[in-house]
Amino acid sequence: MQYRLDRDDRIEAVSTDWLDFARANGAPDLTAENVIGRPLWDFVAGADTRHLYELMFRRARNDGVSFVVPFRCDAPTARRFMELVVHPAGRGGIDLEGRLVRGEKRDPARLLDPAVPRTNDSLMICSWCKKVRPEQTWLDAEIAITSMDLFLTPRLPQLTHGICPVCSDRVLKEIDADVA
Repeated sequence: MQYRLDRDDRIEAVSTDWLDFARANGAPDLTAENVIGRPLWDFVAGADTRHLYELMFRRARNDGVSFVVPFRCDAPTARRFMELVVHPAGRGGIDLEGRLVRGEKRDPARLLDPAVPRTNDSLMICSWCKKVRPEQTWLDAEIAITSMDLFLTPRLPQLTHGICPVCSDRVLKEIDADVA
């Protein structure tokens, strides 16, 4: 799944498999017509997540280096362990490629289902590893569902995006953020 950003972080191109993945995962509105020309930031939730992307892009552009960052792209019935490959491109652009490292089936995690009705309460989810933070501890979604007694709750809290300390440290180390 590949996409390209211009020097202003606007989406310049998306691959067919990127479009197919979006459609297959409940985002049929993410068509080429609806995403090309728009800022990537229209699709990135959470200030911490955006900040890490900005650091990655700055490093790739300023130092001309490529690097790989692990992340998760889970669905309600699947865990997807992936890598984001970041390459500098011509004219200040960035080429990005999402690669599936491995996938695992799981019992449906309603918490991750965007179609489930939501309350006004919010629950932080790490944009990178998909752990959630019901209190002060980051937990796997399945454990959080049990600990918060959400199995039979008809409406679940809204998910807000952030980054857990483990992922923040790992991503910063990967991109060698001291150049920021």
